[in-house]
Amino acid sequence: MNETTSNSGGAARRGDTPDSARAGEAAPSQDGQSGQNRGTGLPEDWQLNGNVAHYFSRIINRLNLDLADRMRALDITAQHYRVLQILYFGDGITIGMLSKRIVLTLPVLSRVLDQMQQRGLLVRKPKPEDARYTYIFLTQKGVEAYEKAWPHARPIIDEALDGLTRTQRRSLLTLIQKIDSRINE
Repeated sequence: MNETTSNSGGAARRGDTPDSARAGEAAPSQDGQSGQNRGTGLPEDWQLNGNVAHYFSRIINRLNLDLADRMRALDITAQHYRVLQILYFGDGITIGMLSKRIVLTLPVLSRVLDQMQQRGLLVRKPKPEDARYTYIFLTQKGVEAYEKAWPHARPIIDEALDGLTRTQRRSLLTLIQKIDSRINE
């Protein structure tokens, strides 16, 4: 995990904003000069510290950076891991379905699938009655790659959710699933 520093009595990751900046105050710059907060006086949900999308983005970016670091040792990318994860729990889906589940554009996903197929992690099979559709299946090597990667990825989520009770974790998951089904279905 990344090194931590003390930040108002709590642990923070390298690169975190000081608590004062999160509260809407100007953060000191590298040279000790204070920056300007242009958001004072705006409604709370316009403030950075009231912006849910900002926090979703920070969380996802941090998790993806940590995932990429851990997967590098296994010689797979974070995108490869996400594809393996989705297909592990239900392969035999079309590229379009996978694209929606992983939230990648078709051109990017196609490149990722090409890389994974070259490594022997998956195979693509045309739909017998309609060759316009291609189904994706994990190979045994792909299954083994996911099963090897999962124990390295799992602690990222455990560490991120550390301090939340089981009930809070379930509530968080329920809320996230509700948002996801609304915007991605």
